[in-house]
Amino acid sequence: MKNDDVSEGSRELVDLSAEAISSLGFHLSQVGQIISKSQLPPNKGDRSAAYKLKEKLDMYQGYTDEVQRRRNELEQKMAEDFARLKAWRAQSGTEGKGLVEELEALYGKVRQQDKEIKNKQKQIEEEQAKVAELNEAVALRDRKSDSLAKD
Repeated sequence: MKNDDVSEGSRELVDLSAEAISSLGFHLSQVGQIISKSQLPPNKGDRSAAYKLKEKLDMYQGYTDEVQRRRNELEQKMAEDFARLKAWRAQSGTEGKGLVEELEALYGKVRQQDKEIKNKQKQIEEEQAKVAELNEAVALRDRKSDSLAKD
């Protein structure tokens, strides 16, 4: 797994929420201005406050649809990141474990590998001792054959 920042999606989601809240404030400000400037009945040729509010609502509704689309994309990205993280943790054998359990598992692996290394070293030492014995036996046989050849 490459070094992905899985919290990036969360930060983007927070930024998107802040942007949506700011937009809501702007929309409410527009609604307040329309209402404060409205009068009943409207002047001839002016659009009524209800019509102006409907226009602003339609614009805001379009914006919220876009925000929802972006939010869904971010949530999908976060779900994919989480799935990749879970797969990586499952592959490494640490899925569902806390930090302490992960450390204990790693210590267990280290102990196992240490035992294997000691066993291999013991086998190597035994094989080296056999080689040394065989070298001595060969040297003894060579000395005997040399002494017999001299006689």
